[in-house]
Amino acid sequence: MLLVVGTYRKRAYVQRALTSIRRHVTGVDRIVFVDDSGSAENAHWLTQFGEVVETHATGYNAAMQAVCQVIGTEPAMFVEEDFEFISPVDLNDMMTVLHEHPNLAQIALLRGPVFPIELKHGGLLEGLVARLGPEFVDLRKEPYGWSQRGTWTMNPAVWRPGIAAEGWPVGDWSEDLMRDRLRDQGWRFGYLEGIKVRHDGKRTGRGY
Repeated sequence: MLLVVGTYRKRAYVQRALTSIRRHVTGVDRIVFVDDSGSAENAHWLTQFGEVVETHATGYNAAMQAVCQVIGTEPAMFVEEDFEFISPVDLNDMMTVLHEHPNLAQIALLRGPVFPIELKHGGLLEGLVARLGPEFVDLRKEPYGWSQRGTWTMNPAVWRPGIAAEGWPVGDWSEDLMRDRLRDQGWRFGYLEGIKVRHDGKRTGRGY
């Protein structure tokens, strides 16, 4: 399966992410970096690990448009450089979940709580319920994990083939626009059971 890695902070995080991918992730056939660092030197360095598409420091929105172009209709996982895999993940198993649950646009990996509301309530999903309300989020236990209709996530996730083909929305806070578009189309969003990744990056980008 295709693994697309979004990068923009040069080597601050990506080497650690790659080490964790080699250690924990199976089912990867090809890696493509969408590099928004604006550094030709960094892009060249990345070529030793996979293909590179440069977006020349044009910001998150433009980089995510490039991600969608790279993925097209392929089965793929997208991961940002500041996530670290901490336990085994099989991409083919994740794709099987999507095949078995045709209402899911993505199946994502849980991280530990980071934001204050998540820490207060004891987890990412618990924080989601507290922030958005249970009647809105509609968390539903499934054999694989959790299904919800509240929000698209940029946690590492396998995207259903075809989801990227519509392209990434253009506009401010485009991740919210992506969520709204998919939710309006009737999609749900899944999380696998158990914490599989760690996230500690500080957002320093622009053009979200």
